[in-house]
Amino acid sequence: MRTSSAGSLLVVTLWLVAILSALAIAVARYLSIEVRVAKYHETREQTKALARGGVYLAIQRLRQDAQAEPYDWLGDDWAAAPKAPAEQPGRWVIFTDEAEASGDAASRSRVEIQITDLERSINLNAATKETLARPELTGSAEMAQAIIDDRDPPDESEPTVDDPPYYPKNGPFAALEELLDIPGDADVFPRLRQVIFAVLDAVPALPEVNVNTAQRDVLVALGADPTTVERLLASRPGPDSLWGTEDDCKADDISRIIETFTNCAFGGDRRPVEELHLLNGRSAVFAVTSSMFRIHSEAFMGSPPVIHRIDAVVKRSAQGQDVTVDILSWRDA
Repeated sequence: MRTSSAGSLLVVTLWLVAILSALAIAVARYLSIEVRVAKYHETREQTKALARGGVYLAIQRLRQDAQAEPYDWLGDDWAAAPKAPAEQPGRWVIFTDEAEASGDAASRSRVEIQITDLERSINLNAATKETLARPELTGSAEMAQAIIDDRDPPDESEPTVDDPPYYPKNGPFAALEELLDIPGDADVFPRLRQVIFAVLDAVPALPEVNVNTAQRDVLVALGADPTTVERLLASRPGPDSLWGTEDDCKADDISRIIETFTNCAFGGDRRPVEELHLLNGRSAVFAVTSSMFRIHSEAFMGSPPVIHRIDAVVKRSAQGQDVTVDILSWRDA
């Protein structure tokens, strides 16, 4: 009887040990998952904070640039990444540690920041019908008129579309994506988004385009001679093709634009610059400073990396050394 009882007790003990072992393994797995989830949430919040820090660092760079120089060009610190080729807009990378980059930089925690001068493009809320109809934009007078009708106050000449139903906004555009609501604009939207921008807070009488940063298609769409534009763009980094050197061709004062570009871009020939300057106040207002910028901040942390992106549009205002930067839009992804 004792042997039978002892055997039964041993079996029960073994069952208890097996059950407790299974419970221990289950609890360990549960805790391991919880630890990983908690670690992921911590990394995600750190990544968000790093991306936000990238936006505010870009804002500080824009503020310092306005205090240092009364003009903007493609050789500025905000436009070009340190020690990077002169490709615009530049992207600069900041690692979270100060160690020298070793191995695969893509695996290191970092924030990548890109600042784009929006006023190198055409302001959709101020563009004229003639400009919108040019081949570099919609390429169609009818489509240009549809955009104008959608943007401007209502009038009796506006067509009605019943299938599918479409109602003009009759107000300034807050984002380029609103163009997709206009019948027919979806076909030209990929081309438009390369050379125009829309910000609800910025609605001048004519587009204000920075002549130092304007894109080729923008200048041509405004009516500039393509050959003149090519020569002007080629002259920007100067004869040495290096940004940030003394021979760079840029206008630091709009009142001296003809003299400046005549000397550094056209070898003393005033005619091309005078023809370019005739556009000033007709299809656009040329400037040498910019106030509207898009900031793209992308943070990477952990392995595999957790990624957080922020796109912000800011408006910079400068009165001497007093510089303010207001955030107009902010989108997390």
